[in-house]
Amino acid sequence: MKNIILLNFVFLLLLSSCNSNAQQVKRINFPADDGVTVTADLYLTKNLNAPFIILFHQAMFSRGEYLEIAPKLNELGFNCMAVDQRSGLKVNGIINETHKDAKSKGKSTKYTDAFPDLEAALTYVKKNYSPDKLIVWGSSYSSSLVFIFAAKHPEIDAVLSFSPGEYFKFENKRIADWTKDVKCPVFVTSSKKEAKDCSLIFKESKNKISTQFIPEVSGFHGSKALWKSKSGNKSYWFAVTQFLSNFTETKKPIEMKSMSPNLMVHDVIKTVEYYKNLFDFQLIMSVPEKGQYEWAMMKNGNVTIMFQEKESLSEELTSLQNKPLGATMNLYFQTKNIEELYEKVKKTEKIAKELGTTFYGTEEFTMKDLNGYFLTFAEDNE
Repeated sequence: MKNIILLNFVFLLLLSSCNSNAQQVKRINFPADDGVTVTADLYLTKNLNAPFIILFHQAMFSRGEYLEIAPKLNELGFNCMAVDQRSGLKVNGIINETHKDAKSKGKSTKYTDAFPDLEAALTYVKKNYSPDKLIVWGSSYSSSLVFIFAAKHPEIDAVLSFSPGEYFKFENKRIADWTKDVKCPVFVTSSKKEAKDCSLIFKESKNKISTQFIPEVSGFHGSKALWKSKSGNKSYWFAVTQFLSNFTETKKPIEMKSMSPNLMVHDVIKTVEYYKNLFDFQLIMSVPEKGQYEWAMMKNGNVTIMFQEKESLSEELTSLQNKPLGATMNLYFQTKNIEELYEKVKKTEKIAKELGTTFYGTEEFTMKDLNGYFLTFAEDNE
């Protein structure tokens, strides 16, 4: 049956997605040069060498500004770290811990006082990761700081700036003057009414892929323009995604989700009964649902195995037409209560290798099933 392989694939995809572990947010701390403890949240993908975005919040806010933004950036293939700078308070229920620590130590918390926190964040990422690309992202006052930051750190590969402005001078230079020294690509956006002022900074960027996005709607100040509660957020996300596509790998790493053998057998129903009675596998799907099965899937714990009638499988894979059942391979099962299983199996089945302790410390035995496949069962010694 030609649709069986497709059915196998779809079912296994659903099965693996149910068993996958969502990436967890990890709260971390690291020191700034002046002794303030900086708090941040790590949002990591499974590829720790993926491009890395360091996210800085706007005035009166905290790392909570990126609660819904960072996971979407993970989906785009970026690792992220959302940082509490000392100039800020609270947003989305997340208190700015760096601000609290700075205040407890008598430190000033003006906008420019937060620059050591940006430096500390960069140091942490470079020390602990080896990102393919390193990107900084600022919101409101920090969207101005990131231009200074990139000018001082040519190793930064891109800047995203949400609502930059001439909020302050730094080392007696305007933000536009600092932008002249930024060599990497920059992305600038803002609300519609802020766009003209932002363009005075943006125009100093000479990189050919630098981009200013001006929304057609009124838009919002800072990175909160990307929040799903904000009208027009999709247009902002489209522009951000287009810009960030310059820094993602064109070839994504191959990632395996699961593996389940599909064994060719003479009689699927007999095989289902055999695995049910002997090994406590349960039938979870068959084609057809009733009558003489052509294909079936069974499961016990985390182990999934499929059986397909020889005639059916040979129609799909013609090279199997003259092949005998069985295979030059050994299916290896990690199990519990191996002694009980062994005593049960040896009463009726042919044991190929008796139960014993291996040099690597497991109890194992091997048998042949009714279709000639070798099955090894193993249990770790505790």
